[in-house]
Amino acid sequence: METKQNKQTVMLIDDDNILRKMLKKELSKENLTIVEAKNGLEALDALKTVKPNLIVLDFVMPKMGGLEFIKKLRQNKNLIATPVILLTQIEYDEKIAEVMKMGACSFLVKSKWELSDVVKKIKEKLVLR
Repeated sequence: METKQNKQTVMLIDDDNILRKMLKKELSKENLTIVEAKNGLEALDALKTVKPNLIVLDFVMPKMGGLEFIKKLRQNKNLIATPVILLTQIEYDEKIAEVMKMGACSFLVKSKWELSDVVKKIKEKLVLR
């Protein structure tokens, strides 16, 4: 029988400090370990020491955006299967479609969801693993 002694880790990658802090606060209530990054470069650096169970990824960020980040993520054989939930202000377009083809498991437009919806989606994806 598998025990759940180890907390699952969620990496939040978003340049919006307020959004990251709000998500961290809500997800911490779910007994999850939260790792934050302001952009894709910072996230790649953190991935040298952390292996998250799930990544929440903004699409448009300075230094390295979501598309470039997920391309690099999928090149790492240890992280290739890590689920990614894409959060963005952009409606579905060809660039979002490319990210989805590269393994993002969900896509949410920031202006169309409540914080509780995002937490629910994260919990659903973690249970599936």
